[in-house]
Amino acid sequence: MKLKSKKLSKMSILFYIIAAIMMIGFALTVYNVTIYIMGLFMAEQVTFAANWADIILYYVNNTFVFLGMSVIIFGIGYGIQLLKDMTVQETVEEVIEDNEKDVNDILEEIKVEESL
Repeated sequence: MKLKSKKLSKMSILFYIIAAIMMIGFALTVYNVTIYIMGLFMAEQVTFAANWADIILYYVNNTFVFLGMSVIIFGIGYGIQLLKDMTVQETVEEVIEDNEKDVNDILEEIKVEESL
């Protein structure tokens, strides 16, 4: 598949910006969760040895939503850009080239069979 470098679509740029905002939200949430957990450590309300599973689950539950959504939104933007870059003419030319190769292969097989 031949993809020519063309301008980015406005929709892709919008999705990329939203994904970047979600990544910033992920970073801020990680920071806030860390500050909260450190506060609990300082107040000696939790210890890592006794509550390590709860601490990890707290991080995962509060932060990975932003990370997952960011990756999904970025992927959607990338997919839109790939679809926009493909034109019907290029797709038709690729199908024709594939069919010509198949026809040439069949003709060569027939010639080999006739020579036997």
